[in-house]
Amino acid sequence: SEHEFLPPAEMTVELLLKFVAADQMREEGFISAAIATRSDELNCGFLVAVIDHGNLVHLLDGGAGWIESGAKLTPGAWYYLAATFRAQSDQTVIDTYLAKLDKQQSALEHLLENHLATGTPAVGRLGIGQGFDSSTANAYPWSGSIDEVAIYDDVLDVETLQKHCQ
Repeated sequence: SEHEFLPPAEMTVELLLKFVAADQMREEGFISAAIATRSDELNCGFLVAVIDHGNLVHLLDGGAGWIESGAKLTPGAWYYLAATFRAQSDQTVIDTYLAKLDKQQSALEHLLENHLATGTPAVGRLGIGQGFDSSTANAYPWSGSIDEVAIYDDVLDVETLQKHCQ
């Protein structure tokens, strides 16, 4: 988006995504952003990203480390992902949910639960299928497919997320 995105104090991001292993994954520091925003070098919002060999992560402060969800995406598989963000001054509480979509029943797994992260989602252009480098230039293209992106200005409860997943 060329318009400024003003992240609400509480929000839910949900989407369907498929990660495809890229040759660049072998390079140290590989980043692939599904949804991101950034205002400057340190104020960022990698709301949904993958690093290294498919590790699902978040990052809300360029000076902090990646927030690892504990999930590694299987290349070529479709997933339903939802993440909630509750900003509190200079920190954000994150909950992340993931379900692998296959022919069997999709079970929604709670990966991060009330994780307190340094930083808050940045005000800036919103990138879907890309992120922004420290100078806010387009960077970190998503390696795969994205569908049905939704951003809510509220924290959706797990029952609602499970319904959306089905």
